[in-house]
Amino acid sequence: MNLMGQTSAIKRTNDNDTRINSDIRKTVLPGGSPDSLALARRDWRIDFFRGAALLVVLIDHLELNSEAGVISKWTLISLGFSDSAEVFVFLSGYAFGFSYLSKMANKGLRACEGMALRRSLQIYAAYLASIWAVLALSTVLSETDKVAFHLRIGASFWQEVVSTLVLSRHPEGYSILALYIVILPFMPPALQLALKHPWMAFCISAGTYAAAQFVLPLDPSSYVQIFREWHFNPFAWQFLFMIGMLCAQYFDVGENRRYNRFMLVISSAIIVTGVLVVKVFPMLNEIGIEPLAPLVQQTWSELPTLHKSRLGPLRLLHALSLLYVASQVFRASNPFWSSLWAKPFVILGQHSLPTYAFGLVLSTIGAILRPLHDTALTMGILLLDVDLCLLSFCFALVLHLGARPRGGRQNVEAS
Repeated sequence: MNLMGQTSAIKRTNDNDTRINSDIRKTVLPGGSPDSLALARRDWRIDFFRGAALLVVLIDHLELNSEAGVISKWTLISLGFSDSAEVFVFLSGYAFGFSYLSKMANKGLRACEGMALRRSLQIYAAYLASIWAVLALSTVLSETDKVAFHLRIGASFWQEVVSTLVLSRHPEGYSILALYIVILPFMPPALQLALKHPWMAFCISAGTYAAAQFVLPLDPSSYVQIFREWHFNPFAWQFLFMIGMLCAQYFDVGENRRYNRFMLVISSAIIVTGVLVVKVFPMLNEIGIEPLAPLVQQTWSELPTLHKSRLGPLRLLHALSLLYVASQVFRASNPFWSSLWAKPFVILGQHSLPTYAFGLVLSTIGAILRPLHDTALTMGILLLDVDLCLLSFCFALVLHLGARPRGGRQNVEAS
């Protein structure tokens, strides 16, 4: 009798799991088919823009470390209130949502949580490997002081390096990897909640974001004495990742979507305002035309709404406006996305984690090897940018050729 009771309980549990997975399939998969989402037509724009954003982030870091700007003067970081990091995090959330929707329906929460934890550990390994590779090269080149300067770490060099093991220090350029390490394990439960109660999931994420703007204990920097602050507060940046994840399920980015003229006009106005305030007015100031330039130039960068670590509201609004306009303007049916010209960026986007780690090593080494008093500074930086791009493309291509996806399907990862 006892055995029969246990068997009945197990059967009820299995039936309940089957019912839950069936509900998820009906929610996220057309017609309730467990494979229909996985077999859906891949949106190459996501991979393309992830690859492009990744490359721009690397170039921005290279030119920042080299204390000179050539290409970065015309990238998002110099043309608005946000930069390519926001684009990359949003698209990572979108890719995570797209990839894990079918996995959640087929395998359940526990399997998805295991995959997210493994991905987080992979990012942690890449985080450590890329930092330690630079340190090893710096020891060989006897450039330890330069490495310490360009990585923005403290005077006690090896002590600072050991502290990366517990994520208490984030050298320049590596903070975004630490962000993914922290937030990815929490995303499968968030996705499951979003499938059944999307507004509840959104409000919890938005509430955490709002609290991170004002509550000091939600700032990791308040707990650790570090040389450089966390550039990506996970309590704030998880909101942008969550928005991307929700858009993967609920926002129609296909050919049948309808234009919202009001949203398009407002979003375009925000983008134009960013260009005027960040780029045009300072340029007018430089050539002696000073109507509003001094006032705007002195105040905009100091606004708390533009704080990068906490993903200030104005940064978030600008990034979402940019993404909305891009989703309306760039059509998925355009043959460019599957063309030979777009392929390098698509491959970069599909192998973003190892390529970014590899690019961080290259950008740091390039900044160190550049002579401090280069007479042809602009040309030298431009050549470094080109070298960084070409080597990153080659590295991603090697990974792509060695991946050998099964059955012609490729996995979509979150980072």
